[in-house]
Amino acid sequence: MGIPLKQIGKLLDRKPPDVLSVLFAKRKGLKAETARARPCDRREARAKVEERKALWSPELQARVSQPWEELTREIQSATAAGETPGRRSVN
Repeated sequence: MGIPLKQIGKLLDRKPPDVLSVLFAKRKGLKAETARARPCDRREARAKVEERKALWSPELQARVSQPWEELTREIQSATAAGETPGRRSVN
């Protein structure tokens, strides 16, 4: 571990930290980090959404939705036939 035996002894002799104090300190640190990150993330996210709006069209939506709709129908059909992943019909 790289810790001298004298230091290990001192560590073992110490009173363990109060769990609640440690958790509250961690919570406080996480809240501070979240508060710092959140405003920047929201602005960036809004900017990305605005940029992508120009790329969207009803035709694009139809084109990307079609494969998902087909997959959904295939899954529903397989489920109705009693198929499960890795196993064919159970009937």
